[in-house]
Parts: sequence; structure tokens; C-alpha cells
Amino acid sequence: MTPPALSDTSSWRREWWRASAAIAAIGAFVAWCRVAPAAVHMACHEDGVIENATALLFLAASMALASAARPGSAAIRCGVARAWTIVAALVCAVFAGEEISWGQRLFGFLTPPGITEVNEQDEINLHNLRGVQPLKYSLLVGSIAATIVLCLSIRVLPALGRCSARLGLPVPPLADLAWFGGSLLFLRHVANWLVLERRNDAQEIGELLFAGALLAVALRVWRAPASLFPFGATPSPRDGAVAG
Repeated sequence: MTPPALSDTSSWRREWWRASAAIAAIGAFVAWCRVAPAAVHMACHEDGVIENATALLFLAASMALASAARPGSAAIRCGVARAWTIVAALVCAVFAGEEISWGQRLFGFLTPPGITEVNEQDEINLHNLRGVQPLKYSLLVGSIAATIVLCLSIRVLPALGRCSARLGLPVPPLADLAWFGGSLLFLRHVANWLVLERRNDAQEIGELLFAGALLAVALRVWRAPASLFPFGATPSPRDGAVAG
């Protein structure tokens, strides 16, 4: 079954350019890590360019999703899909807050003693809590890998596609999955291939690419949701497409 939003030549061309942009960005980050690991480390330190950019991308994704799900918005018509969109907006907002420790260093407030005792970096966040910190990248890698496999399976197997339609589950196209694949590459492999100032630098870039992936999907939900629902879409009036 061909997704309605991708059935014409111009749509396929747009998808090609989106995938190419993702691949180019991933290649640029690999080259940067290879030729200038010291500069990468400077950008990846606490409250550095990479961390702040990651938080901004998460925040932008949250805002796009919230706009698509707001009452009166025509972007998402299906109630179940709107519920998923609201949940995704909240998750992206939490990711943004966690990335900058909820503005702790930005606004200069101290970590309460009770949190200091259980947080590995003495910060106000959940992902650095003792017991959680050693698992955070494993959970992220597993979630991204599962997302890629599930989305590919849904688009290949019609039965899974119909199930996703009943659940109102958005399915990112291949162009967006390229961002998820790049994130997986940096989170799991780049530090093993290249000599870096610190292994965590590659993981910080992986988080940035993950935030970029979520923003890519969020912008589709906001502007062209039909491309995310190939087996029973909730098309946007902006696209003029009707899913079958």
C-alpha cells in the first residue's frame, strides 16, 4: 500500500531531500569528531553549545506538537491521534527540562540536600539519579532501535499498518528515520570507532540528533500529518490529501 502523502513525484522528491539533509548532517558530525575532537569536547561540555541546542530542539518539538493538538486545530482530526500528540508534547517538554536540569544553572538555584544525596551529578533532574544514570543510554538506544524496527515493519506489513491506524499511532517515514539512525550511530558506535577527548561527547551528539529526529516528526504532525498515517490517515487540510 502506498502512503497517500508520498504517492506523487514531488512528495518523493521532498522525502529524498529530507533524507539527504539528515545524512549530510550525520556525516558532518562524524567528520567533526574525526578531525577536531578537542573542539567537539568544548562544544559538548555542561551547558555547552550541543547541550543547549538539544534542549532547544526538544522545546521546539514540544511546541509544534502542542500546537497541532490544541483545541480547534485542524492538523490532527482523530481523537486517539490527538491524545498521542499531547503525550508526545509533554514528553518532549520533559526532555527539554531534563537536558538543562530544569534551568538550575541558568537561574542559579541550588540543589536541595535530599536530591544531592541521590543524584550522581548533584543536579535537579531524573536522568542522573543513582540507579537511573547507568541505564539511561541503554534505555535510549533500545527505544530508538525499537522505534526504527517498528516503523519499518508497519510500513512493510499491511496487517501492522492497519493495527497502527486503529491505535492512531504515527509512523515516521524513512526520511525521518534517518535522524533516528544517526542518533543510534552516535549513542552506540562512534566512540568505539574514533578517538575522542571523552566518550560521552559522541553520546551528547547522539542526543542532539535524537532531539532533531523528534522535531522532524513534530513538524510533520503540525504541517503534514497525512505522511505519518499511511494506513488510515488523519490528513491535514493544508495538504489537501485524503487518506484511504
